[in-house]
Amino acid sequence: MRGPLREMFVQELAPARVREAGILDPAAVQQAAAEFLGSQNRSVSPAGAWILLQLQQWAGRWLRMAPARTTGKLADANDVSSVTIDSA
Repeated sequence: MRGPLREMFVQELAPARVREAGILDPAAVQQAAAEFLGSQNRSVSPAGAWILLQLQQWAGRWLRMAPARTTGKLADANDVSSVTIDSA
Protein backbone atom coordinates (compact mmCIF):
# COMPACT_ATOMS: atom_id res chain seq x y z
CA MET A 1 0.00 0.00 0.00
CA ARG A 2 2.99 2.18 -0.26
CA GLY A 3 2.77 1.75 -4.03
CA PRO A 4 -0.26 1.75 -6.34
CA LEU A 5 -2.76 1.32 -3.48
CA ARG A 6 -1.43 4.29 -1.53
CA GLU A 7 -4.04 6.77 -2.82
CA MET A 8 -6.92 4.44 -1.99
CA PHE A 9 -5.39 3.72 1.44
CA VAL A 10 -5.12 7.43 2.23
CA GLN A 11 -8.65 8.20 1.00
CA GLU A 12 -10.35 5.29 2.77
CA LEU A 13 -8.59 5.95 6.08
CA ALA A 14 -9.08 9.73 6.05
CA PRO A 15 -10.47 10.91 9.42
CA ALA A 16 -13.77 12.16 7.96
CA ARG A 17 -14.42 8.85 6.24
CA VAL A 18 -13.52 6.82 9.32
CA ARG A 19 -15.75 9.05 11.46
CA GLU A 20 -18.61 8.60 8.99
CA ALA A 21 -18.44 4.81 9.23
CA GLY A 22 -18.44 5.10 13.00
CA ILE A 23 -16.71 1.89 14.01
CA LEU A 24 -13.08 2.97 14.39
CA ASP A 25 -11.39 5.81 16.26
CA PRO A 26 -10.37 8.35 13.59
CA ALA A 27 -7.35 9.58 15.60
CA ALA A 28 -6.03 6.06 16.18
CA VAL A 29 -6.53 5.13 12.53
CA GLN A 30 -4.82 8.32 11.37
CA GLN A 31 -1.85 7.62 13.63
CA ALA A 32 -1.56 4.00 12.46
CA ALA A 33 -1.84 5.03 8.79
CA ALA A 34 0.81 7.74 9.21
CA GLU A 35 3.14 5.31 10.96
CA PHE A 36 2.62 2.72 8.26
CA LEU A 37 3.27 5.19 5.44
CA GLY A 38 6.19 6.89 7.20
CA SER A 39 9.63 5.97 5.98
CA GLN A 40 11.24 5.79 9.43
CA ASN A 41 8.74 4.02 11.67
CA ARG A 42 7.54 0.54 10.79
CA SER A 43 5.59 -0.18 13.99
CA VAL A 44 2.44 -0.97 11.97
CA SER A 45 2.70 -4.17 9.97
CA PRO A 46 1.48 -4.44 6.39
CA ALA A 47 -1.06 -7.02 7.59
CA GLY A 48 -2.39 -4.59 10.21
CA ALA A 49 -2.68 -1.80 7.65
CA TRP A 50 -4.45 -4.16 5.25
CA ILE A 51 -6.95 -5.18 7.95
CA LEU A 52 -7.70 -1.51 8.72
CA LEU A 53 -8.27 -0.81 5.03
CA GLN A 54 -10.53 -3.83 4.56
CA LEU A 55 -12.56 -3.10 7.70
CA GLN A 56 -13.08 0.49 6.58
CA GLN A 57 -14.13 -0.63 3.10
CA TRP A 58 -16.52 -3.18 4.60
CA ALA A 59 -18.04 -0.48 6.82
CA GLY A 60 -18.37 1.84 3.83
CA ARG A 61 -20.19 -0.83 1.87
CA TRP A 62 -22.46 -2.26 4.53
CA LEU A 63 -22.92 0.41 7.19
CA ARG A 64 -23.53 3.40 4.90
CA MET A 65 -26.59 1.80 3.32
CA ALA A 66 -29.94 3.59 3.44
CA PRO A 67 -30.99 3.89 7.07
CA ALA A 68 -33.82 1.68 8.24
CA ARG A 69 -37.03 3.27 9.41
CA THR A 70 -36.68 3.98 13.10
CA THR A 71 -38.64 5.57 15.88
CA GLY A 72 -35.82 8.05 16.54
CA LYS A 73 -34.59 6.35 19.69
CA LEU A 74 -31.95 3.72 20.25
CA ALA A 75 -33.23 0.22 20.87
CA ASP A 76 -31.96 -2.29 23.38
CA ALA A 77 -29.63 -4.67 21.53
CA ASN A 78 -31.44 -7.65 23.06
CA ASP A 79 -34.94 -6.40 22.25
CA VAL A 80 -35.94 -7.42 18.74
CA SER A 81 -39.66 -6.73 19.21
CA SER A 82 -39.37 -3.35 17.49
CA VAL A 83 -37.43 -4.64 14.47
CA THR A 84 -39.31 -4.51 11.20
CA ILE A 85 -38.24 -5.74 7.83
CA ASP A 86 -39.39 -3.69 4.87
CA SER A 87 -39.85 -5.84 1.78
CA ALA A 88 -40.02 -2.86 -0.57
